[in-house]
This record gives sequence, C-alpha cells and structure tokens, in this order.
Amino acid sequence: MKPANRLRFVERRVYVNKPAYNSYGDRGEVSELVKKMILQQWWATDPDCYEDWAMQVNGEWRDVPVEKET
Repeated sequence: MKPANRLRFVERRVYVNKPAYNSYGDRGEVSELVKKMILQQWWATDPDCYEDWAMQVNGEWRDVPVEKET
C-alpha cells in the first residue's frame, strides 16, 4: 500500500479520564465523553492508479499520528 496525498478530518467521541475530588478531598478519576478531531490519510492498494484520485477506490483511511510540541 502507498500513501496518497488525500487527507481528511473525522470526529470521534472518546472517553478521557480526568481527576475529580469528592467532598472529603479524596482524589479519584471520572471518565468523560469528549469529541476529538482525528487526521486521516488515504492509503491506496493499487499502485497503477497512485496519482489519479478518481481511480483510488481500493484502499483505506488510516489515522495519522500527531505530536504535541512542548
């Protein structure tokens, strides 16, 4: 499979743990459902139609790993 220059953003709902404190000051964790934007790239399976977007029907969308800069 070869990566193509087609990119898209999809929205996913994922659970994120966040700290929570009760009335006694004890720390715990609570799961919260949040929306996240995920960048995806098209990977074509047919190398003959690698450059032609209209012909790239065989392939899959894969998540692109994104790094946070500090």
